Amino acid sequence: MGVVVNRTICGIISMTFLSLSKAITIGGAFFLYGTITTIGWIFFFIVLPERRGKTWEEMEVSFDSCFRAKPRPMV
Repeated sequence: MGVVVNRTICGIISMTFLSLSKAITIGGAFFLYGTITTIGWIFFFIVLPERRGKTWEEMEVSFDSCFRAKPRPMV
């Protein structure tokens, strides 16, 4: 999964960098990509729980409470 995300992001950057650097200069393009990366890092830091020192069972309970499917009424 990590390789897929890496290749996808690299492809997006490769396809957009030249046109973006012509529009807002090379420094502006790097600043924009850095800002997007920082926002992504902050998002994942806030959303994902800390896993260090927890067992697999504790992590499962932690993630299960976040992504639990709501039961549907039987018809």
